[in-house]
Amino acid sequence: KRAYKTLARISTRSTNSIAEATCALLRHYRWNKIAIVTNVGAVAYDRTVAFEEVFHSRGVKVIKKVMFDEYADGNAMRSSGLIQEVRNTARVIVFLFSNTREQSKEFMAAAQGERMNARL
Repeated sequence: KRAYKTLARISTRSTNSIAEATCALLRHYRWNKIAIVTNVGAVAYDRTVAFEEVFHSRGVKVIKKVMFDEYADGNAMRSSGLIQEVRNTARVIVFLFSNTREQSKEFMAAAQGERMNARL
């Protein structure tokens, strides 16, 4: 929480309820320029589809979607150039990984390495 002040982690059984809550937060603060960052794989695909459906039905537009290899580490994410694309297009990043904890850490480290520090 100290290193990433805007990181929020939640857990529930229903991906749709997480997507609805995320969407409500985005709409409440009128945040746009949303990017979804995910990985290749069935679990991540299902989560991403659920979020995209909820966002679309509620009028939240996703302007960028990026997919990494399922086992990509921070260095691979940075060297792909995809993080730079997200940085140049998105204001808010929603990341949905299969291996949530480990890949979230890798992505946050890679994003910080690209000077994508959280701004409050």
